[in-house]
Amino acid sequence: MTFRSGAERAARAGILRAAESDWVGKVVSRYGMRLGARRFVPAENLDEVVEVMRELNRAGMRGVTGLFDDHARSELDVARHQAEYGRQIDRLAAEGLDANVALKLTHLGIHVSDDLVLQSTRRLLERAAGRGMRLRIDMEESALVPRTLALYRRLRAEGVDNVGIVLQTSLRRSEGDLAGLLPLGLNVRLVKGAYLEPASVAYPDKASVDEAYASLMERLLTDGTFPGLATHGKEC
Repeated sequence: MTFRSGAERAARAGILRAAESDWVGKVVSRYGMRLGARRFVPAENLDEVVEVMRELNRAGMRGVTGLFDDHARSELDVARHQAEYGRQIDRLAAEGLDANVALKLTHLGIHVSDDLVLQSTRRLLERAAGRGMRLRIDMEESALVPRTLALYRRLRAEGVDNVGIVLQTSLRRSEGDLAGLLPLGLNVRLVKGAYLEPASVAYPDKASVDEAYASLMERLLTDGTFPGLATHGKEC
């Protein structure tokens, strides 16, 4: 089993705490590509996203895009984010790409009100359905997991069938979440997760996260509906 050194863990913690800062988010949005983010973020505007998705489709892979922006703290923020997600949905559909959009509930009002995040998410799903597209709801920090799953369950109970969810194999609870959600005809994208979490809720070492990824992947491929296996910028 491989463990990070104390220095590595401290450095990672510092980076992830900084990533939660709205101020840092603004700086990265403006200067990140010049500082080396291009290695991990292959596109910074919608025209570039389209080209990346075309490349992935030619290689036999589906793609997923999203939005990098501050958390929504007001209805105005939510409206702005919803409009941008809608623009992505419309463009990917118009280009005929085998790609979809991942929604972050922190963009759509989860920090504002439960009703607002439900309505904004539902509107985007209706928009995507009209274009023959499915969307997935991203999984964010562990504190938001219960509300994220509750929203997903509510949408599925309402008969929304073009919505999927993301599970992070770094979280200890994900195995149980997967088992509980499979009866819904779960459409899931599996990721390792990159949020700073206490050891009580997340595996502290890479080997355990990788082991959980392999285990959940096997379960998804056996019992899931349209599983997505994700790495940086790609979806198989």
